[in-house]
Amino acid sequence: MVTARCRRPRFYLAMAWTGALIAATGFSRRYLLPVVAGTFEAPAIVHLHGAVTFSWVAFLILQTTLIATGRTAFHRSMGMAGIALGTLLVFTASEVAILQLARELKEGGPSPREFVATLLSLPLLVTGLLGFGIANVSRPEVHK
Repeated sequence: MVTARCRRPRFYLAMAWTGALIAATGFSRRYLLPVVAGTFEAPAIVHLHGAVTFSWVAFLILQTTLIATGRTAFHRSMGMAGIALGTLLVFTASEVAILQLARELKEGGPSPREFVATLLSLPLLVTGLLGFGIANVSRPEVHK
């Protein structure tokens, strides 16, 4: 009989893969496919942010796989890399948001206040979740 405790790591692993598939699907039409086709033009920071974001998703899958396979010590040893990657994600997302805001202001898009609130809310959310995860590293049920 499989207990709830045994099923949980598989649940988190399934959720990590589901999130990765959603991200890949969501960004495929506007970013991945145009990059592959050579038709996507953007400043280097946008490509750096894309690489960091997909690295973060791969890191999440790695970390959940390590826990699901019982390699908790290696999972913990990778923690600082996760903090560094998460920090880089926040900084690149903020820079991309600022670039988008500048473009929208030039083109007369939505009000700057609404636009900034929308674009910068995600880096703020990621910062909060990253900080929460770090603060609760010694409490596994909360850390997850």
